[in-house]
Amino acid sequence: MVPESFGAVEIDGTAVTLTENMLILSTGEDQTRVHLPAEWTVDGEVLTREELFASGYLSEGESITVKALGADLIDKEALRIYLLVGYEIIDDAGVHAIANLPVNIET
Repeated sequence: MVPESFGAVEIDGTAVTLTENMLILSTGEDQTRVHLPAEWTVDGEVLTREELFASGYLSEGESITVKALGADLIDKEALRIYLLVGYEIIDDAGVHAIANLPVNIET
């Protein structure tokens, strides 16, 4: 799912990889890229986005849900460019990772 102009979205998909601060998700026939903030809290422990994979919280091929804020940068008839910034990840065991951001997000 992609945002309509601006707002919160949930993306269900399979973790492909983390590269250049971007989590790549397979969402069926498509791939979605979500920018991940630098730090996350999982069960009271602060982890970097890279440690989410290194710690075993996330692994390639795992089904996850990512909650993100999205905004259209360009939305024309033949071209749409949008940005997604993740603020919560829920793994297949139901464990939540919350981004350490200077704002609080409730949906």
